[in-house]
Formats: sequence, C-alpha cells, structure tokens
Amino acid sequence: SARRNGALHVRIDPQQASRYVSARLMLPFVMLPVLGGGVALALIGWVWTGLAVIALGIVLPRLIKRSAPHSSAVAPACPVASRSPAAFMRCGASV
Repeated sequence: SARRNGALHVRIDPQQASRYVSARLMLPFVMLPVLGGGVALALIGWVWTGLAVIALGIVLPRLIKRSAPHSSAVAPACPVASRSPAAFMRCGASV
C-alpha cells in the first residue's frame, strides 16, 4: 500500500484526535465514577488509597488524550480516506 511504501503521509491534528478518542472511549463517563470511588474511599477512612484513585482518575484520561494522535484508535479511520474523505476528516487527519 502507499502508506507502507512511504508515498502517503498522514497528518493528524492532535486537538481533534484528542476529542475523537475522548468521545470514542467515553472518557468523561469513565472518569466521573472513578473520581467518585476515590472520594468514597477517602471518606470511609482509606485516605491514601482514595487520593491515589482520584489521582489516577485525573491523570490517566489526560495521558490517553495526549497520546491520541499516536494511538491505534485513530488509525482505523485512515483506510476510509479513499472511500469517504468526509469521514476521514472527522478524526482530524489530512493527506
């Protein structure tokens, strides 16, 4: 294929890729219960464990969003480019 041979270069907008991956993985809906669980742990006396869970609930979604342009979650949209440029552009990629 042209991509493997280096004839096709795909540029992915990091901001749009971040939004795409966040929506695709439903990160806000995952982050809120994790934060709630951390608060609950802190309130019942497991303060350090609760703080660690809260920290993970904040840091992990940010790391996922930061690595979005390099992730394989954006890659499945790349083969769509030859068939539907509009669908390809939704993930923030351009040829």
